[in-house]
Amino acid sequence: MKKEIKGFVCGVVVATIIGAGMASAAGTWESIDVLKNDINIVVNGQPVEVDNFLYNDTTYVPLRAVSSTLGENVDYDETTNTAYIGERVDNTIEPNKDIPKDLLPITIDGVPMVATGRIGGRIIDIEYDDKTGEGVYILDDGTEKRIKCIFTMDRIYIPYDTYVDEIEPLLK
Repeated sequence: MKKEIKGFVCGVVVATIIGAGMASAAGTWESIDVLKNDINIVVNGQPVEVDNFLYNDTTYVPLRAVSSTLGENVDYDETTNTAYIGERVDNTIEPNKDIPKDLLPITIDGVPMVATGRIGGRIIDIEYDDKTGEGVYILDDGTEKRIKCIFTMDRIYIPYDTYVDEIEPLLK
């Protein structure tokens, strides 16, 4: 009988130690003191009725509630634990392209793109025509050069190859 009790107690102790070790390997929950629902949230003049809390002088609100009020979509990628607000853009640089970092390179739908914010050479202004989806480059002689592009994140992006062939020569 004593051997059975010792075996049972040893089993409980071992299970407790293993369970505690497994729990510490995962994320941990901890209790914190917060001030709940003390902040009024207003977005563009529109009140947002949503639970919130104040912790260490920072206000926390649900991302989806505020983003929806701003008219932006929220998407969540479980594989990377990333929440996206608005347009989901892949900001990775294609490794086989030698794109200067000052051109703010990104990859959109697998195509290396560069921001065309630099003005110089014969280009005196850049505009985006949302009806045609073209960047309009206004040259020093008053002519316009139109190039298909993407307007996102307050920048005009064009394919890197188009930049090298058509825009870079105008900067010289």
